[in-house]
Amino acid sequence: MLLDLLRPFSFLTITHPTRKPLIINWVVPIILAGLVTSIGLFTADKIDVFGSSGLISRLLGFVQSLPGFYIAALAAIATFNNKDMLKPMPGTPPIGTVVYNGYPERVPMNRRRFLSSMFAYLTVLSIGLTLLAVIYLTVAPTVKDVVSAVHCQILKSAAIYIYLVFVCQMVAVTLWGLYYLGDRLHTPDSLDSSPPDSQSAKIP
Repeated sequence: MLLDLLRPFSFLTITHPTRKPLIINWVVPIILAGLVTSIGLFTADKIDVFGSSGLISRLLGFVQSLPGFYIAALAAIATFNNKDMLKPMPGTPPIGTVVYNGYPERVPMNRRRFLSSMFAYLTVLSIGLTLLAVIYLTVAPTVKDVVSAVHCQILKSAAIYIYLVFVCQMVAVTLWGLYYLGDRLHTPDSLDSSPPDSQSAKIP
């Protein structure tokens, strides 16, 4: 049963020879979060992070509105009437983990499974970020009172970095999903202009 509850995280196990999922899911968010956190270190005295009108509070207002959007997108994907949705993705399809008869197996993905996995993960991620922001805002005042200034700054930077990694991941994966829903999903494979050799080396 626990594995069933964790199934939305299977999106993070999707792989492809181009490493595009790895780049979008982790490399880009880690770099962006590092840059933003670094800037914050030099302006720590000028930026309110955990206050009622601070960075985390403002991000919370944005993130908490997203689960409904992701669930609506997930419902649309599940009912979208397009025969290409059930075909294996052209070229070299991404490989994902599915559970058959209680055992995980690695299989090529079609577009419906790929997008469903993506938006299921985004739904869980947005809920998790909402709860994490609430925890941050609740705990931060207490930590500030019981921890030294140096340790408080270290904890503050670490907390901001971790939160921003997943916020950036959510934004990057959302843009990837919107590309599929708004463009790629409506482009027939026969209209692809990429040469066969180059087409097989990327996620369509």
